[in-house]
Amino acid sequence: MSKRRLGMILLLLMFVPFCVAMLTLVSPSFEAWQARQPVKLTSWLNPAPLSRGHRMFGDRCSTCHQKAFRAVTDDACTTCHTQTLTHVAYSDRLGARHVDIHCVDCHAMHSVKEAMTEMRSVPCVECHEKNGRQLAENRDFGKAHATFRLAFIRGDKTLHVREDQSPLPLEQSHLKFSHEVHMKQDGVSSPEGQTVLDCVNCHQLEESGRRFATPTMTGTCQQSGCHALRFDRPLSGVVPHGTAREVTDRTRNAYANWLADNSADAGLACGWKTSRTVTHRQLLDCAERVSGEYLNNTLFKQRGDDLGCALCHELVATNMKDVPLTIAPILVQHHWHESAQFPHDMHKSAKCTDCHNKTSSKSASDVSIPGLAKCRECHVGQQGYTEKVSSGCADCHNYHRVKKDRKSNGLGEYG
Repeated sequence: MSKRRLGMILLLLMFVPFCVAMLTLVSPSFEAWQARQPVKLTSWLNPAPLSRGHRMFGDRCSTCHQKAFRAVTDDACTTCHTQTLTHVAYSDRLGARHVDIHCVDCHAMHSVKEAMTEMRSVPCVECHEKNGRQLAENRDFGKAHATFRLAFIRGDKTLHVREDQSPLPLEQSHLKFSHEVHMKQDGVSSPEGQTVLDCVNCHQLEESGRRFATPTMTGTCQQSGCHALRFDRPLSGVVPHGTAREVTDRTRNAYANWLADNSADAGLACGWKTSRTVTHRQLLDCAERVSGEYLNNTLFKQRGDDLGCALCHELVATNMKDVPLTIAPILVQHHWHESAQFPHDMHKSAKCTDCHNKTSSKSASDVSIPGLAKCRECHVGQQGYTEKVSSGCADCHNYHRVKKDRKSNGLGEYG
C-alpha cells in the first residue's frame, strides 16, 4: 500500500469520528444518546477534565456551551447560579468598567485542578490597577494595602472611618456594659459565689463559624441567675425581659390581683377606707398608679444605685401616659469591615484578648477592632514568605458581594 493511500485512510479514521462528534453540537438528542454510551464522542472535543463542581453534567456539553465553539456566556452560568451576586452594582460608577469581566475569567470549567475558582491575587491586582489609583494601592497585603475602614451605625445610615483616626468615634449601641466588671481576675459575685468569667461565657460562634451570635438576656445573662428582673415591694414577682410595655403590663396586673385579694392593703395603698365599696375601674386605676410609682423607683429608675433596666439600657421618654419610658433600640455593629470577611473559626489558635483587649473597658461604647498592623503580625502577602501566613485577596474579600442588578443585552454578556 502506498504511503498516500495509507495517509488518506488514517485521515478518514480521524476525520469521520470527529465529524460524528460534531453532531453532538447541533443535535441535543444525539448528544444525550452518546452521553449514555461507554465511549463518549464528546471526549474528542474535551480540552481538559471538568472541574469538580460541574462533573455532574458529564459529557453533555450543551448544558453550558449554548453555541458551538463559543465560550460559556454569563447567562449560561446565571441560569443555575441564580443567587450569585456581582462584584459591583451596574449602576455604580465602576459598573461600566466591569462589562468585560465574565464568569469564565475567574472560573475555569475545564481544569486539571479540583477547584474552579481563581484564588491568586494577580487578576485582582491587575484589574484594580486599571480602575483607579485608590484601588491600585491594594497590591499586596504585607506591603501595599489600604488602611482598614470601620463601619459605625448611625441610625439608618453607616459612618465609615479610618481605623487609625484618633480619637475613634464611639459605638452608639444604646447599651451599657462594663467588660472590666465582668472580667475581674477574682471573679464576679453570683448566686453560686465568686465566678470567674471568660470571653466564651458570653460570646459563642454561629454555626457558620464566621461571626459571633448576639448575646441574649435569657440565653446569656440570666443563666447564672445574676440578672433576674424581680420586683419585691410590697409583693414579689418576676417581669419578662421584653419591651417597656410588657414590663409595665406584667407589673400592673400583678398589683391589680394583689389589691383585689387584700382589701386592707388596698385601702392603705390607695388611701381608701376599708368599708368603702370599690369599683373595678377604681381598682385598676389604683394598680396603675401604684405600679407606676414602683417602676419609676426601681426597674425604670435612671440614676443612682440599684438600677433595673437602666443598668444595661438607655431609657427614652415617650408621650404615652401608661408607658412614660421605653427602651432605646439596640444598634450593635456585627460587621465592622463591610468590604471584607473574617472567619473566626479559623483563628481559634489565638486568644480573644490577643486581638480584642477589652478587659479594662468600662463602657460598651469602646471599640476594640484590630487594625492592619495587628493582622500583619501573622499575615503577609501571597508570595515570598514562609514564617507567616500567606494571604491573598480572596482570603478576606468575597468577589460576589453586591446585589445583582446588571441587565443582559441578550447576547449573554452584560452591558
